[in-house]
Amino acid sequence: MAERPRAASDTERRSVIRVPVRRSVIKLADSGRELPLREVSPQGLSFYHLQRRFSPGEEYRIDLLVEDQALVSGLTARVVWRDAHVAGCVLTGLDTPRQRVLSEFVLQAMNAQLGDLLRLQRAADEPPTLH
Repeated sequence: MAERPRAASDTERRSVIRVPVRRSVIKLADSGRELPLREVSPQGLSFYHLQRRFSPGEEYRIDLLVEDQALVSGLTARVVWRDAHVAGCVLTGLDTPRQRVLSEFVLQAMNAQLGDLLRLQRAADEPPTLH
C-alpha cells in the first residue's frame, strides 16, 4: 500500500495554499529528467512521478521550467511526503530574488485560475442559443 501524504514535522506543514499549475515541469539536476509540476507555493511544490522512488528527507537540486523556459534554477527541494504518483517538497535556502520570482509565478497561476472560473461562470449565465 502507498504511503499517505503527511508532513515530516510540524514545522514543515503547509502554511500557505499551493496553486495548481499547467505547462510547468521540474527538471532534476542529477539526471536532467523532467517531471510535471502539480502545485506550487512560494515555499514548496508537488510534482507527478511514475518510476523513480522519492523518499521523505531526500534533497534534490531542481530547476523550475514554464513552457520549456527556465523560471528559477538551482533550487533545493526536500521531499516531505510522497504517495504512489505524487511527491511534495519544501524549498530550502531560498534567497529574496528567487522567493520573489516564485511568489509572482504563484500569483499568475492564481489569476489564471480566477480567469477560468469567471469564464465558466459567464458561460453558465448566458442563455442557450440556437445555431
